[in-house]
Formats: sequence, C-alpha cells, structure tokens
Amino acid sequence: MTKKDKMQRNPVPEDPVQGFSMMVYLLAHQLGIDKTPEIFNYVEMLTEACSRYVFEQHNQIPPQRKADKERKTFIVVFKARYLQLTDFEYDRPITGVDGKLIKQVTTVLESKSFTTDEFLGWVFDIFLDENPKFCPPSIKSVCSSFVMDKFLYEHRDKIKERHENSLHQKEGIALINRARVLMREAKEAANEPEREKIKKIMLDYRDRNIMLGEFRKKIEDLERKSRE
Repeated sequence: MTKKDKMQRNPVPEDPVQGFSMMVYLLAHQLGIDKTPEIFNYVEMLTEACSRYVFEQHNQIPPQRKADKERKTFIVVFKARYLQLTDFEYDRPITGVDGKLIKQVTTVLESKSFTTDEFLGWVFDIFLDENPKFCPPSIKSVCSSFVMDKFLYEHRDKIKERHENSLHQKEGIALINRARVLMREAKEAANEPEREKIKKIMLDYRDRNIMLGEFRKKIEDLERKSRE
C-alpha cells in the first residue's frame, strides 16, 4: 500500500483536534512507537483526551445556559428549604446582584466537587441551627463570603479527599489504557494466556479485589516483561 492509499483510507477529519489526534496516532504506528509502552501509553492518553474534548465541545451545554440552569436550581432549592424552615414563602425579588452571588457560589462549589444541594443542606440543617441570628436567611446572606468560607473550612477534609479520589480515578483510567495496550500486544502475538492474565487483573481492579497501588505494580511488571 502506498502512502497515498493510506491517506485515502484515513482521510484527515475536518475537526482540527480530531485531525491532530489521528495524525499523531498514525505517526506513532509508522515510527514503531507503539512498540515502546512507556511512550505509547501517553499517545493513547492524548488521543483519548482529544476524543473527549471533541465530544464535549459538540455536546456541551453553552456556558450561559449552564449558568442559568445552576442559578435556577439554587433558587428553587433555596426557596424550598426556606419554606421548610420558616413556614413562609421567600417573596423577596431575586435581583441581579443575587444572580451574580449565586453564580460565584456555584462556581466555587463545582471547583470543589460539591453540589448546590450539599451546600444548602449544610446551610439550613447545620449553619443556621448553630447561628440563629442569621434567621431568616436571605440569598445575599447565604451567598456571603463568610458563609462560603465557613462551609469550605468545615469541609476541608472532604475537599482533600475528593481531590485525591479524582487524582486516583485519573490514574486508574491511565493504567486501564496501558493494560489495553498490553492486551492488544498479547493478541497480536497470539498469546492468549497472557491476554487472559491481563484481563483478569483489569477485572480484579474493577471489582476492587486489588487496590490502585497493586494494580499499578502489576501493570508496570507486565510492561517490563513485554520489553524483555
């Protein structure tokens, strides 16, 4: 097959990110980089990141629409909790300032992996119970830097835990991708026992029979073995 035939069989996508991803992947195979797991792992991660980016761009909720949805959710939950607490409807007008404060709060919550329900649940169930002088609450008072800072301080351990869980999840995905590369190599080498061994390790990790550290060690051992 000529270079021209290959290009005809693999037309460059119109999307520049997809085109970049495909060219890197093809180049890695043409230069034999796929035979070097410690490098090709990152090629795989790059192509997956590109695919994820393209998908999100094509299916993403526009930022303004997402912000509007978060604002409406915050207001609905706040009013429901306010009614539950006071037995009165929250009849104050929602001003532009309120909207900006809500946006600031929801942005911080998202960055710390918390939801509006978690935040307002803490406000009404814990904070206001311990600080009755803030009753009845307003959206301005609930969204104040004092309340937000206290929420983040009291949840600092959970924030750290969720951040670490996020890092572990990303490493787990990267290790799974490396395991898939090893499975493909075993399949190409017609080494079915090795392929089944790798598959079992992946299933053990999925089923939590082995933890991340052991999973990492097993994959690294298999990669070293594949280079011998």
